[in-house]
Parts: sequence; C-alpha cells; structure tokens
Amino acid sequence: MIEALFAKRQCLRKHEIKAYLDGTLSEQERFDIENHLLECQLCSVAIDGAALHKPFYSKKLIALLALLAFLLLTSLLIYFYWPQPDKTDTIFYAYYELPANITPRNNLSIAGEEGITLFHKGKYADAIQLFDRKLENQADAKVLFYAGIAAIELQQLDRAVDYFKEAELLSSPYSVRAKWYHGLALLKQGKVKEATPIFEQLTTTASGLLKVETKEILEKIKGI
Repeated sequence: MIEALFAKRQCLRKHEIKAYLDGTLSEQERFDIENHLLECQLCSVAIDGAALHKPFYSKKLIALLALLAFLLLTSLLIYFYWPQPDKTDTIFYAYYELPANITPRNNLSIAGEEGITLFHKGKYADAIQLFDRKLENQADAKVLFYAGIAAIELQQLDRAVDYFKEAELLSSPYSVRAKWYHGLALLKQGKVKEATPIFEQLTTTASGLLKVETKEILEKIKGI
C-alpha cells in the first residue's frame, strides 16, 4: 500500500492534462496528478503551457453567452415584427365605453325595450335581432344607437356605422351620441380621414364632456 503511494507515476498524457485543466477529474485522480507535478518538472511545464493556450471562455460561459444572444435576438424580433397596437386602436379604447344601464323609456315598443334589456346583459346578437324587428316598422334613434354599439361589441364595424348613420338623420338627443360612436367606429377601422370630419362637426354640435373629448381626439389624430 505504502509502496503504491510512493511509486513513481508515469508522465501525464494529453487527455489527462486536458481533464486536469477542465476540472473534470475525480478527487483521487487530481490528487495523484498534483503529487506527480511536485516531482516532475516536465509535466509542470506541460501543464503551464497548456493552460496558456486554453480558451479563455469555459463551456458553461459560452453556453450562457449563447443563451443571452438568443434571448436578445428573440426580443428584437418580437419588438420589430410582433403586431403593435395601432394608434387609432389605442384612441378608440381610450374613449369607447358602453352606455349606462338605464331603464328603457321614450315609449319604445316591446321589441325595443327587450332589446335594450338584452343589450345590458351582454347578449348583443339577440339584442340586434329585436332592434331590427323594431326598425322594420319605425326608425328610432335610440334603437339605432344601441344597435350600432351592439354591432361594435360583435366586431361588426361596417354594420355599426350603418346604424349610426341612420340615427344621425333623425332629430333626437341620441343622434349626436350616434355621430360620436360613428367616429369611434371609423377610428377602430383605421379610417382616420373619414373620422376626422365627423369629429370636426361634433365640435359645434356636442356639449359638455363629449365636446371636450371630441377636441382631444382631434388633437390626437392630427399626427396619424
């Protein structure tokens, strides 16, 4: 046992030098090599020379740098190619809101009243069916107004615009509100040129908060 411990070890081979520098040896193997280096000048020089020519970056560091490069490239691709929200879309959602839930009045037909009730329950498709039934008999600005917003909620923007246009032709407090939502529906479609004159008209016909918000929208769409 003692003889084996003090027995002279053969000089290091190339794969042993590499394993020693890479730190992949077992504790016993490393101990044996370091004992050998204490008495073998040739192997010590070989280790020092190999260490000088050993790549500066370790495998783990290279893998980490590769991962960071991949993440950076992925982030750039997402930034430049992932669909970004349109400016008009942003303006739309900043000002669009559903009308308050108010009990139907104004002597609406049963179909009109039930349609507004369904509207406030979020059943927009069912509400539109009842609104259309009411509109077959008589044009009503309030029904047209709610039908237009229901169509927006269903992402049927062209249909919404048609309802709003018809409501604007009638003499009713809802006609002004219909024009406002008409402009918003056009912005949602990215039709800035068509929406601009509508909001410009509202600066003279709207009042209160609606007028203030109309002016704000006009300022925001100037640079688009």
